[in-house]
Amino acid sequence: MQAVIEINRENLIHNVKRLRSKMRSESLFVAVIKGNAYGHGLKEIVTCIDQYVDGYQVDDVLELLALRTVSRKAAYVLGYVDNDSLLSAMSAQCTLAVINTDQLSVMNNFAAALNIIQPVHIKIDALVGRMGFFEEDIPQLMELFKELPHLQITGIYSHFTGLKDTINIEHTEKQMATFARCVQKIKEAHPGKDFTIHMSSSAGVFISEIRDNELFSLFRVGKAMYGIWPSKEIPETVSLKPVLSWKTQIAQVKEFPSEYPIGYNATMKTSKTIKAAVVPQGYSDGFDKKMSDTGNVLIGGVHCKMIGRVAMNMFLVDVSEVPNVRQGQEVVLIGKQDDELISLESVGNAINATSCEMLVRISPLIPRVII
Repeated sequence: MQAVIEINRENLIHNVKRLRSKMRSESLFVAVIKGNAYGHGLKEIVTCIDQYVDGYQVDDVLELLALRTVSRKAAYVLGYVDNDSLLSAMSAQCTLAVINTDQLSVMNNFAAALNIIQPVHIKIDALVGRMGFFEEDIPQLMELFKELPHLQITGIYSHFTGLKDTINIEHTEKQMATFARCVQKIKEAHPGKDFTIHMSSSAGVFISEIRDNELFSLFRVGKAMYGIWPSKEIPETVSLKPVLSWKTQIAQVKEFPSEYPIGYNATMKTSKTIKAAVVPQGYSDGFDKKMSDTGNVLIGGVHCKMIGRVAMNMFLVDVSEVPNVRQGQEVVLIGKQDDELISLESVGNAINATSCEMLVRISPLIPRVII
């Protein structure tokens, strides 16, 4: 196989269990699998964790339909769904986000046509500056719902903008206060009704003021589940393990004389005779062009420096120090080889990109293999 993304099932399940152990027993663990499960492969991830989680968050109908091929557990579609896709989404049985009033009558009519009561979660813009309702919109919204018998509010949610920044928490506190007031107004319009309330991503699992706050009944767990610590500002209180490795193989080994140009635009010339390997991955596969002349890969347990530019489908590395190097030999772009490691974080730091950015850029055409 020319390239493969390996998914470590044991490490993934370890992370889910460790994260669950930090949460209140009554809290819902909703695994975030948008962005092709952060580049890991949606179907592969769900196959591994389905028995350990309470449900899944996706962003759109395509992700929902992919989920439904491998799981019937609760699904929360929290991104925008256009009118043409609403019927497909409702037919696949999910909870939909309500982000404005424009679609409410359409959603109600589709639900009526299907003879269902469609569960929805109200999105609050709690000083986030993105989708959702302002606090002052709530009274009018509640009046509208009185005329929508096929829509049922089952939850209320928002997002933190900087929960990972535990040094400056003033804005987070303002967000929580705004959100709590909105929740209270919705509850007052529906006396005696319980709602699923959620605002937090993985970071909140590690912050006691969020984790132990009885206002919140659901946590949307994304990056931490994949072994990525939410923030350097949050103390590492549990051991998370990396889930993804990215591997390929050497396409060709060549010897270049001194002063020989390497790659497009001849951005690098050899200063001496070197042995180089062609690695058949490039920016079309999600390997960032910014890694040109700076990144490393592992071959034979040796860190090999990239030389020249990353092209669409290949790049070169210096393998002069690798004994018995050969075509077809394993190349590790992210992950371990022997006792050496190239971490996702180190690759991201080299090009000033977050781990999440790095992951979702990995081409979905590269096979995901569960190990």
